[in-house]
Amino acid sequence: MEEITEAIKSDIRISRVRQALEDFKNNCSPKNDLEITDYFYYHVAEHGTGHTYIFAVDYLALKEQKRENAPRQAVIYPDPLNPGRSIIRCYPGGAPSGAVQQRVNLYREGTEYLLIDGVRYPMTQRKKGEKMTKASHQSEQTAQSLFDKLPQITSRNYRDELNRLFQHLLTLTNSLCTDNLFVSPADKELITRYSDEVLKKLRNVEIEEEKLQFNLRQYGRAEQKEV
Repeated sequence: MEEITEAIKSDIRISRVRQALEDFKNNCSPKNDLEITDYFYYHVAEHGTGHTYIFAVDYLALKEQKRENAPRQAVIYPDPLNPGRSIIRCYPGGAPSGAVQQRVNLYREGTEYLLIDGVRYPMTQRKKGEKMTKASHQSEQTAQSLFDKLPQITSRNYRDELNRLFQHLLTLTNSLCTDNLFVSPADKELITRYSDEVLKKLRNVEIEEEKLQFNLRQYGRAEQKEV
């Protein structure tokens, strides 16, 4: 059961990373005029000391500030690789473990502004008429390279495996606790209690499997590269 749980969680992580890179490839391009920094970031001008950056994928996924749209929760934390720089990261993922972080709510206005807790900050744009920089081209190539190197989501049928485990547990429990003259009432109570605990764990695994199926419906398997 532990092995299935870890396998499902691994596939969930892979599906999320694949989608993030797919979004990056599709959106971080000449479709907007935002300047890309260090392959994966947009610069939030006039925030803090002027060295605040947000993941491009996170920024493009933000909603406009409207009554029907909920803000996106995020954290601002010091960049562990670049002292003096701050990074904005939306959930899931968030800041590195142990990092000092500030929790904020985000919206965006078009691709010109970022709203942090209601305060409007301009996004650094490429100059008018300026072509896509070499760094921007490299960022797309880097995203494609990372995408190609990602492991595939497994083809295992987790639902069938879980159903077999459920059935095996119920069959075993019934064989021991129903009209079994060789098992004492006290032992039957212990077996039933243990069976209930295992059943709860299986249901938790089932929830993880449903998360994976949701991701696959959202992102699909079609983009996987055959190896």
